[in-house]
Amino acid sequence: MRGHRSRRGLSMIEIMIGIAVLAFVLLAFLSVIQSSAMLSASSKQSSIAAYQLQAALEATFSVPFDDFQTIYNPTLQADATDPDHPGDPALWVGHLSSRRNGSNSSLLPDLCQQVKAGPSNYTWKPEVDWVKEDDLPLLNQHIKIEWVNQDPSPRLDWVEYRLTITWTNYKGVSQSESITTRRSK
Repeated sequence: MRGHRSRRGLSMIEIMIGIAVLAFVLLAFLSVIQSSAMLSASSKQSSIAAYQLQAALEATFSVPFDDFQTIYNPTLQADATDPDHPGDPALWVGHLSSRRNGSNSSLLPDLCQQVKAGPSNYTWKPEVDWVKEDDLPLLNQHIKIEWVNQDPSPRLDWVEYRLTITWTNYKGVSQSESITTRRSK
């Protein structure tokens, strides 16, 4: 007499439940990976912005105080011929690339760019005028200088100013960071 063995396998319902659990775990894992990638991109852009802001700050310190006071005076209008700041020059007052006012040429390179990876990107080079240049690292990058305070005496021995960088992040959202410093003769 032959023994009767029962063979038991997985039913279709058990397989479907297993696949659903596996899919749920996989989706959760992919969500973690996507969040990590977005955080990494955001952190990278913030680091680049901080670096650009620090470079701009150090560049302003390289300009002699009297020239700095003359060229970056907050009452000056923006350069109407600046291709990265189109339209009304009053909208772009204070942007570091917008300081070619008559004989008062900017001593700093252009740190603003309206568009990226396009044929209209120009960079202001001291003593050279507007030249085609490599893209800046952040989309729609602009660095603006604003005078916060100054020496109340007529001799103007110090000025306090803020540099603000704005850019469009990888999500298409505008972001900004600022740094404030004081400079004296």
